Amino acid sequence: MLIELNLENKAVEDDIKKEIALMLYDKEIYSLGKAAAFAELSKLEFMSLMKEKNIYIKYSIDDIKHDLDNMQS
Repeated sequence: MLIELNLENKAVEDDIKKEIALMLYDKEIYSLGKAAAFAELSKLEFMSLMKEKNIYIKYSIDDIKHDLDNMQS
């Protein structure tokens, strides 16, 4: 999709990818890892970007239960 736009400026293309990744994560379409990969960032870099944009980590009660179960096994 971005290639079809023939964007010559890599910085603009990178910014667009980051914004799309943030939107997909915020709408719970992509996981944090998948959104970070889409944005071509590490998870830590993506979480830093999320902080800048006031987007919070999605962590549900089910996620907590799952993590607790994994810790106990």
